[in-house]
Amino acid sequence: TVTSLYLEHYTSVLAVGKEELEKLYGKKVILADREMCEDHANSILEEARTKEIAFLVVGSPFAATTHMDLMTRAQKMGVQTSVCHNASIMNSVAACGLQLYSFGSTVSVCLFEEKWRP
Repeated sequence: TVTSLYLEHYTSVLAVGKEELEKLYGKKVILADREMCEDHANSILEEARTKEIAFLVVGSPFAATTHMDLMTRAQKMGVQTSVCHNASIMNSVAACGLQLYSFGSTVSVCLFEEKWRP
């Protein structure tokens, strides 16, 4: 059973609210903004050493290098990982370990935050 449920919350907008997800999963959803994903990822990874967590991504889980970095670091720490892919050619390329940015113009448009603007 997952003890913590993180929702990456800076590269995409989900069509349903946080409250609806919490009702669906029966768990509190922790919104993982840019700062949490990039500057405080170690706290997520340390938690994953001893607990089962989920890190939800809207869209392709490996289109952003931050997501690939989290999984790679988790695996190096000995944390078991698994991925549920969406149906997308972008996912197929990324799942092979190739960086999408090497194949032309691929852009992640991050959302504006109070203290950070893309």
